[in-house]
Parts: sequence; structure tokens; C-alpha cells
Amino acid sequence: MDEAYYIFSTAVTVLIDIMLALMLIRAIAGWFFLDSGSKFMDIIYMITEPIIFPMRKLFEKFEWFEDSPIDMAYLFTSLALIIVSVVLSLFRG
Repeated sequence: MDEAYYIFSTAVTVLIDIMLALMLIRAIAGWFFLDSGSKFMDIIYMITEPIIFPMRKLFEKFEWFEDSPIDMAYLFTSLALIIVSVVLSLFRG
């Protein structure tokens, strides 16, 4: 049982790390206006948007952070992924 949990938590942590890296690439590309028309960026959007979208819809529903120049959905999604990764790492021992 412990071995199965270790494998599961390691796999989820690796997937979270990959997702965070893709989200960082997306953010940096957005700062430099590299996100339009590129097939590479289209793929990154296709992978990352399903993760960010629920948080964005939640913020829109409650009208939170409407006037913020920062994409708070991205920030809170990143924070949530980091917290999940840390919790899994703590229980992995």
C-alpha cells in the first residue's frame, strides 16, 4: 500500500510540476506578446486553460478581482497546485 501511494504521489507531483512550468511559459509569453498565432502557444493554452478556467469562472461569478491588472485566476491556480504538491510531498515521507 505504501509503495502504491508513493508511486501515485510522485506521478501527481511530476504532473503538477509540468503544469506549473507550462503555466510559467504561458505567463512569460503573455508579457512579451508571444501568445498569438503560434502553434506552440496554442498547445500550451490547450493544456493549461482547463486548469485555470474553473478558477477564472469562480472569480467572475463572485465578481472578485475584476479591476486587477494581474490575472488572479492564474495566480490562485498556481498557488493551489503548489499546495497540493507540498501536501503530497509531506505525506510521501
